[in-house]
Amino acid sequence: GSGITRELAASYGIELVADETFGPQDTDMTPQLLRIRKAEPDAMLIWAGNPGPTIIAKTAETMGLPFDIFVSYASAQFLFVEQTGATAEGLYTSAMKIIEPYSLADSDPQKALLVKFVDDYKAKYGKLPDQTAGHATDVVAWLEAALPRIDGPLTRDSLRDALEGVEFCAAAGCRKITPDNHRGLGPDSMALMQVKDGRWVAVEE
Repeated sequence: GSGITRELAASYGIELVADETFGPQDTDMTPQLLRIRKAEPDAMLIWAGNPGPTIIAKTAETMGLPFDIFVSYASAQFLFVEQTGATAEGLYTSAMKIIEPYSLADSDPQKALLVKFVDDYKAKYGKLPDQTAGHATDVVAWLEAALPRIDGPLTRDSLRDALEGVEFCAAAGCRKITPDNHRGLGPDSMALMQVKDGRWVAVEE
């Protein structure tokens, strides 16, 4: 994440005024945040999994840092909000829409599918799904789309060729699979999310 940010920031008109690191066992990031505050950024991106982002967010709040904070995909889960508590309020992330489809615009082509998925998941397991909950669903949907395309014996090569030529929509988004792109997801599979009232919700970009 850090390397890609440094590589691409300028092409999006973003100037990096500070670039700090921390170790997975670090429990105090005050020195880094003091240097960041001195650089006067408009926003801060934390690219890491917990506990780092929670520690940084709480320290930033204590210091009264006056800029928006974005956390990475790894923090786009309910556990992060629970661990960070009230300090999580207002934080942003880019996440798969499955973590909060109800707040999506009605015009979003994924909304109806994802709302049904989340409702069914909650009815069966008694809790809301996280971003990984739909991965198995996507694999099954991928196979359902690919298998009818096989004409002849089912082999490794015929299955690969069939998998590489399908388009389908499932929990992670709408995919267009090609030989050069096995993920098949576009930018519209993600949504800008913000913590509001203790939960992630989709917000207008």
